[in-house]
Amino acid sequence: MKFILFLLSLNISLSYAQKFQFGPELGFNLINVETQDIGDNFQVGWHTGGVAQYEFKSWFGVSAGLYYTQKRQAFEKSETISNVLSLALLQQGLQGIDLNTYSKQNGRITLNTLQVPLLAVFKHKEFNLKVGGYVGYVFNSRTKTTEIKNTPFVSTIDISTLLGGDPLLTGAISSFIPPANETLFTESTNNSGLSSLDFGLKAGIGYQVNSIGFNANYTYGLTDYRSSSTGSQENNSYFQFSIHYLFGKGSLKKTSYSRL
Repeated sequence: MKFILFLLSLNISLSYAQKFQFGPELGFNLINVETQDIGDNFQVGWHTGGVAQYEFKSWFGVSAGLYYTQKRQAFEKSETISNVLSLALLQQGLQGIDLNTYSKQNGRITLNTLQVPLLAVFKHKEFNLKVGGYVGYVFNSRTKTTEIKNTPFVSTIDISTLLGGDPLLTGAISSFIPPANETLFTESTNNSGLSSLDFGLKAGIGYQVNSIGFNANYTYGLTDYRSSSTGSQENNSYFQFSIHYLFGKGSLKKTSYSRL
């Protein structure tokens, strides 16, 4: 009796193993970070991790994985900054003199994310179609910002000549006046203002040759990458291309579905 039970459990285990495969996956993301006058600006991010697949039928299965993936975003912001002298002139009723500083910021954000997808896989010979969703967690980020400041009025006058060349008076007044033109570069790893949760939809196609699979997917995020926003939603959407290698035995090894 024990021997029969052993053979039965062994048969169940072998049947399950024939339908299950897993392995590493490596690829890159092609991300449209912004639209410019001369065309779209695409940047590359990397992703790597592992995929597991289970076949319910010869034509249908499911795929899940755990990946480290890079996502990128671009932003632009402009603002007008009032300095001490411009406020003083307004108080004196001298509104014709503009001492405001005009600031324009351009930035790039790299989001490093852990992502877990779950996809339904439909097979036909070596080809497969994948449809499903994903959930991700942003564990760190890096923001690079270039800020250009311009104070038009300062570029049209010579403070020293205007004050009669007095170095003490010139120094005192200049301390309240910003430079005519200034460019600042900053870099930050602070996640402030960024949403830590990301989820969305995935769909793609794949081609499997024995244990090696090639994948092309499109990922569409359903959430804004910012934690708070008063404007239009900006999500994480991009193309993915990858290759994987699957370990396991059975029908999947010959004509397996694939997953990004």
